[in-house]
Amino acid sequence: MTVHPSRGRVGFTLVEALVVTAIIAVLFGLVTSAVMRGLQTAEDARVSAEIQQLSIGINAAFKAQFNGETPPSFIRLRPKMDYNLADPVDAWSWTILSKFWPQAKKQSDGGGPIDWGQTGSPMSQQPYLLQGHQCLAFFLGGARYDNGQAGSNLGAHIGFSSNPINPMDTTNQSRVGPFYEFAADRLTTSARGSFAAYKDPYNPGQPYYYFSAYRSQYVATYLANSNNPNPVEAINLGTVNGRAAFLSPFRDLNNGQFYNPQTFQLVCAGRDGKIAHYAGGGRTPTHPMGWRNGNFGVNQGVDNVDNPREAQDDLCNFHPNKMGIPK
Repeated sequence: MTVHPSRGRVGFTLVEALVVTAIIAVLFGLVTSAVMRGLQTAEDARVSAEIQQLSIGINAAFKAQFNGETPPSFIRLRPKMDYNLADPVDAWSWTILSKFWPQAKKQSDGGGPIDWGQTGSPMSQQPYLLQGHQCLAFFLGGARYDNGQAGSNLGAHIGFSSNPINPMDTTNQSRVGPFYEFAADRLTTSARGSFAAYKDPYNPGQPYYYFSAYRSQYVATYLANSNNPNPVEAINLGTVNGRAAFLSPFRDLNNGQFYNPQTFQLVCAGRDGKIAHYAGGGRTPTHPMGWRNGNFGVNQGVDNVDNPREAQDDLCNFHPNKMGIPK
């Protein structure tokens, strides 16, 4: 009887190959998940640091230049400086501008028009109404780089002119600011005659929302009129879930008081690009459209919102964590 020597087995069986493949897939998933968490953590840290830098730009650089004044979160800019002080919004706007540039005069007083929109034709410009996210970029950034070509877009912010009568005098090489270095590729618009907001680093990247407690108040209801029925600090978020949505400053869930009552609020919509808000119960003096943000408590997180998940990744300058995470 002939005995054949046993042959060594070559390769893997099908079952072994499947087991190895499964192990590799699990390891890949774990590594990928860890990498993604690391990237998200780094991105969150970057946004938190940016909010702090914006706060420094307001508290240190801007206020030092303008005698302790805080940038407003609502203003009407009139190129001809023809403010009607009987109009509450005009009176409010002129009060602010005269603090920043006390020598700026009306055109009829020999000051000449101010080219706020940098169109090159200030006499034909209509008044501009800036919301908080636009005010943040404008007052910290000033004018924007202009290469002097007709119809060209505007680039990065270059600060205001030191010309005391015309802060938008781009021919004057002596500048004041900018008080924060905005990345040009994250400004929402480069078109003339419009005012940009600054997008957060997240994808899809929503503007940083800014509310100022200018003169120690947020919702200045006396500025509301028939042409502007909303609180002036309410930011129009457009249509959300089929309904008009507005965002107003955040209040403490526990006592109803505004956060940072003497300074300002900066809010980031987070990775999902959605910011918490809800429909209030009808019209009220401070919220005439019946819309406002959800209240926020540092021990509870955001409460009473249409979709609580929208608040879980929001960041701000008045809470150390994400707004959906209690302190």
